[in-house]
Amino acid sequence: MVGLSTERAKLKHRNFCTIRNYEIDQSQDFCSNRYVIRLYFDYHTNDLEKEVARRAESKVPADLSQKYFSEEWIGAALFGLVSCLRCLEERGCYQGDIKSGNVLLDS
Repeated sequence: MVGLSTERAKLKHRNFCTIRNYEIDQSQDFCSNRYVIRLYFDYHTNDLEKEVARRAESKVPADLSQKYFSEEWIGAALFGLVSCLRCLEERGCYQGDIKSGNVLLDS
């Protein structure tokens, strides 16, 4: 796990958040080791979960693109996500927590 985290910190991809720093703390209990890994990256104010909720709460505007995602947007988002996952898999890393709250959006 520690090796994977340090490898992930080195990965570069246009759709990855840049990891600015990381810390690894290790503690030993009676018969086991415990690792706490902290990754530090740029803060994003919006993610897919928040964006879906924002659009669901809004009234239906005259311009429906403000309420619904376009097919082009969905295709580009899926392509970016799959591209990231493929990059990770090629290097032996895996993302075990794919959810809308972890898909960060920029403007």
